[in-house]
Amino acid sequence: MELLILAAPAAYDSFGALLRAQRHQALLSQEELAARSGLSERTIRNLEANRVRVPRASTTRLLAKALGLSGPDREVFISACRRNPDLELTGNLLARGSGPERLPEEVLARMRAAQEKGKEAALAEGVAIAREMLARVRPLVQGVQISAPFGRVDVALDVLR
Repeated sequence: MELLILAAPAAYDSFGALLRAQRHQALLSQEELAARSGLSERTIRNLEANRVRVPRASTTRLLAKALGLSGPDREVFISACRRNPDLELTGNLLARGSGPERLPEEVLARMRAAQEKGKEAALAEGVAIAREMLARVRPLVQGVQISAPFGRVDVALDVLR
């Protein structure tokens, strides 16, 4: 069985855009975020306006804490200020669907090993892999379209749980 998950990552073309979106989601003004983070309002404005292309790691951590981010949300936020090949790969896989030509060898190896154990093991491993990939980009996903061949919508929905 093939499970295809298509997700559209939010259009954050810069760290500044992501910061602004996270600040709005937290219902904070620039002044409030500055006070919570210990940074100046000018720094917040400059970051959101992309006058600072690559913020310092310490600045990013302070902002993540001030925004109340944790777990995958925090990881995605912090990694947004630098290139993260795993996140980009996961986002691309989710955005374009999967196939042998796009899947990393480690994922293919996991699926091959599971298939040797039988149909149910392969299905469970496929769901686990899809969940892992989706978890990496979930904070940036605005919507999900699911295509479940052979009428297995229940399996596709299980990935999202």
